[in-house]
Amino acid sequence: MCDHEQNFDESTFNELIGGVPYMLGFYPQDCLLVLPYIQLEQALFCCAIREEISNLISGAIQPDQLADVLRSRNWDSAVLMVIGGGTHADGGVPPHSGRLAELDKALWYEGIQIQFSFWVPRIKQGERWIRYCEETPQFGVQKDPRVCSTAVRAVSRGKVIYDCFEEFADTLKPGKDANRRSRRLHSALLQPNSDNEKIRGGMELSRSLRDVNQAVHAAENDEYPRKDKDLVLLAHALGDSLIWSSSLRFAFTEHRQAAIRLWRHLTRELSGGYRANAAVLLAVTAGVDCNTELVKLALNIAAEEDPVRAAEVELIEGMPYGVLPAVGLTSLSCQAAMAAAEIALIMADTTN
Repeated sequence: MCDHEQNFDESTFNELIGGVPYMLGFYPQDCLLVLPYIQLEQALFCCAIREEISNLISGAIQPDQLADVLRSRNWDSAVLMVIGGGTHADGGVPPHSGRLAELDKALWYEGIQIQFSFWVPRIKQGERWIRYCEETPQFGVQKDPRVCSTAVRAVSRGKVIYDCFEEFADTLKPGKDANRRSRRLHSALLQPNSDNEKIRGGMELSRSLRDVNQAVHAAENDEYPRKDKDLVLLAHALGDSLIWSSSLRFAFTEHRQAAIRLWRHLTRELSGGYRANAAVLLAVTAGVDCNTELVKLALNIAAEEDPVRAAEVELIEGMPYGVLPAVGLTSLSCQAAMAAAEIALIMADTTN
């Protein structure tokens, strides 16, 4: 058995199923989802951790690593959801019940309680969901995923949901002008060098800080830098370690969603070390937002564009499955605050 058969009403299942695309950013297919579960007045699911169905079938999932990730955020309870990966015969057991039972048991030994587990062929209104139960089979019919509370909140924040992972991943592919802009950046001698030069003058820091702040606030209204000049200024600003570190603060403010949109835009429009700088900011900010798939995509881009830069960033190795550890939240917040304080001191020295 891989369902502890606790009582959950049908609305809980429909809220959870409907909310998955809005947690991931796309409609997942043929996968296992691990959904950390928090019991408040009602069941609360804050994020989704995705594994390919092939890893479940082959037994490649490592429960100890998965449990470590969950514990890193003080999550000790979860739900398992299988999407696709086979068909279901009426009256029979959903696909992959044996493998799911093994995973349930392994996670239990690691101190992670699985509240319930279930299967759906796909996320679509009218499709059935079926729990992995032995004694009291339970099933239901999916409602429109667009009307669940998670969907309503996501849409109100301007979040776009894609039909599949491939479309989601395409949103971070370089823009058509990225290569031409890269040549301009090089010609302007702005490419970060091995000495990681920093903009240390107070006036320069002030201008760079203003450029980043204005860009984030513009992103609140879906306005982004399009001209080469504006992109060069932002690339140059974020090339400075103090400006970059101070920009982490947006992950902890009401401007988080605007910052995510801006970092996504810069990740598409820039290249090389500049793209890596934007991608790591995107990964961290998305991590605070529990957007696990966006974290993984952004980290992969950073590593491809500038492996040295990606490896230098604290906590990158601590973000498997796209989950930012709780200790990382404090560390990143402190890093942003310390950078802001140092910038203020440099600017004060300049004016005195």
